[in-house]
Parts: sequence; structure tokens; C-alpha cells
Amino acid sequence: MPATGYDLTCFGYLAHAQVFWVSTYPPANSGAVATQVFPSLAGDAPIVGLTAQQLGLTVSLVSNHVGFDPAGRTVLNTLDSAGVQHWARRKQSSETCTSQVSIIADDSGTRTWFAWLGLAAAVHPFPIDLDEDQRQDPDVFGPALERVRQVWAALAFEAFTEDIWILDPRRIGHSDAVAELSKRLGL
Repeated sequence: MPATGYDLTCFGYLAHAQVFWVSTYPPANSGAVATQVFPSLAGDAPIVGLTAQQLGLTVSLVSNHVGFDPAGRTVLNTLDSAGVQHWARRKQSSETCTSQVSIIADDSGTRTWFAWLGLAAAVHPFPIDLDEDQRQDPDVFGPALERVRQVWAALAFEAFTEDIWILDPRRIGHSDAVAELSKRLGL
């Protein structure tokens, strides 16, 4: 982290986009020849972060992980080349794939997108039921924070940073945790 901190930290999903540019948007059940095809980032947070970094700000990005696939490699190379500090990592797992968006745009300004986002979620586990004195007491706060983290871990959330935990619902652990919770609650 820079000595003075970041000028901007962006929070949001991170995906790979493939943009197809056509002269005229085709009617339903037909097609069109793309005049340009180019990769891009998808998600407001990475786009804002990349733009701000290019304008000279020091930027960090908190987002979901990406897969060990060509789309994930492209997304991380784009962020790294621009100098955006991020914590997105490539996960080498059959359960983790990079979220992707296909965008069709034409010369008249029509833009349609189709997304497969993978449904990532992020939380900041924190014992909100403690008053200010209890939060300042490490003998109270530490165990309370650990209990909250255990609850999120039981639902297959994983520590992303010390404070931010993420969930990828496509992972088997989440499905198993939800099934077990439903069983315990009689749902």
C-alpha cells in the first residue's frame, strides 16, 4: 500500500467482457457480422478503478476471485498492467471460473449484454451487538468476532482479507452448508 494510502478503493464484482461491435443491431432470430471484437473488464468497480488509475490516482480494487482460465488471466493482466492494486487471485479449481459478460453494440448506440457472473458475495463479519465499551475490550471483542467469523465460515464464506470474507455459491461447500442448515431448521 502506498505510504499515504489509496486515493480510491473500489468494491464490486470483477468479470471478463467480450465486446462485439456490429454496424446494425440484428432483429431476433437473425445475425450480424461483427466489425470489431475486443476484450474489456466488466463490473463498475474495476472499470472505475482502471479509469481512475489511468487518470493518475492510486487505486485498489476489492472484488471476487477469478478462475484459472484464459479470461481470468486476461482480467488480472489488465489490472496489473494498469497498476491497480487488487486482491483478486486465480483459483485453480474446477469449482471456480471467471465471471463473463458478452456485449453486443452497434453504430446507433444500441447496447445489449448477457452476463454469467457466478454469484459471488462479500461480507464484513463484525459483532454488531456489542456496545462501544465491549468493542474496546479485547477479552470481549476477540471472542465475539471469532464467533461471528465461525458462523460465516459455516456457510462456506472464506477470508479474502482480514476484514472481508467472500462466498462463491457455485462451490460445493456452500451447497452442503445450506442443506445442513435447512435440515437443522426443519425447512
